[in-house]
Amino acid sequence: MSESPPALASLLFVGVGVFNATATWLDVLLGGLGLPDAGGPLIALMTVAGIAGAAIVPGVAARHDRRRTVLLLTPLTVIAAFAVIAAGPGRVVTAVVLAVAGFFLLAGLPVALDWSEARAGEGDAAITTALLLLAGTSAGWCSCCSWSRSSPSRSPASSRSPP
Repeated sequence: MSESPPALASLLFVGVGVFNATATWLDVLLGGLGLPDAGGPLIALMTVAGIAGAAIVPGVAARHDRRRTVLLLTPLTVIAAFAVIAAGPGRVVTAVVLAVAGFFLLAGLPVALDWSEARAGEGDAAITTALLLLAGTSAGWCSCCSWSRSSPSRSPASSRSPP
């Protein structure tokens, strides 16, 4: 993997996009796996674990010059996590797996931003950061819109029962 901003933008497109899509669709997906109404608490757990990861991982990765390793292992961790969840292991295992996925998914953003600043230098850090954030945010928007267009009956709003 290149250390260039386009390579980092691609990773953020996937990483931030996966987190945003998960936050949007988790309730629907878990309902289909026999865990109705589990999405809210589990996405909260995933977010809290992600905040912890964002506080811990970037410093360790920078100190040991392991930014590339973190950014390459993050998608592999998430793929494994969602494979486990797809097997329908139950609420507790799903919670643990989502916490691990969140820990690494949200940690990827500050690692990528730190790496981009180191590579781009102070003069180009702002524009590089803006482009990376744009890539990450647009991925979540694209994934949510494409799923909702392809399956309108499965949108988050239509999956909830009336009060």
